[in-house]
Formats: sequence, C-alpha cells, structure tokens
Amino acid sequence: MKGEELKGISSEDRVEVALIRLCKHGLIYRYYRSVAFGDLDSLGADFLIWSTFKRHHLLQVKSSEEGKAYHKIKHGDGIPCVVADKSLSTVDVARKILQELELDASVFEKLVENMQFI
Repeated sequence: MKGEELKGISSEDRVEVALIRLCKHGLIYRYYRSVAFGDLDSLGADFLIWSTFKRHHLLQVKSSEEGKAYHKIKHGDGIPCVVADKSLSTVDVARKILQELELDASVFEKLVENMQFI
C-alpha cells in the first residue's frame, strides 16, 4: 500500500525519512531540521538542505495543498514548499523534494528503477 511505511507520522517526519535516504545514497550532502520558534522556523522553513554541490536550500513542509498555498501567500516564492501527505511513499516524498529544489533526479530515478532506493 502506498505510504504505508510512513503511516501515522508527521509531514516533517516523512520528509526527514526521505532526506535520510537521499543522504545515504549521496543525492544530498546533509540537512538540518529546524526547531520550533528557532531562527530557521522564523524564516518559514522546516529544513536547511545542502545539495551534493554543497549549495544550500531552504525547504518548508506542509501536509496539504491548502497549507502550501498559504505558505506561498505568506512567504512568496523564495522558500520552496513540498506537500508530504499521508498517501505518499518515501520514494514519492523524495521525488517531490528533488523536484521542488530543482535538483537532478536522474540518479535517483535509476536507483528507484533498480529497487535500490532503500
């Protein structure tokens, strides 16, 4: 069942699981998760992510398209936002992260195709 391995966890936790796997496979360099009411959180971001080229990206996480739309109204287009709802698998969440950050997903897709993104 799609998303079953992530059933019952928050959207931010879903994204963190995907980020752990992306790091494991070298598709991102590292990430930092914000704390409530911290500096990163006050900017409107849940994660600070370094790509493999050591370029950093902010990322906001929402559980619905409505939340994403509100984030865009409040913060504009400057901070990418991904929707990680409960219907998505870890692979789907990882794919959305790469797309939202405009990172090359060709290696990721090959890992998925060969059932190696675990």
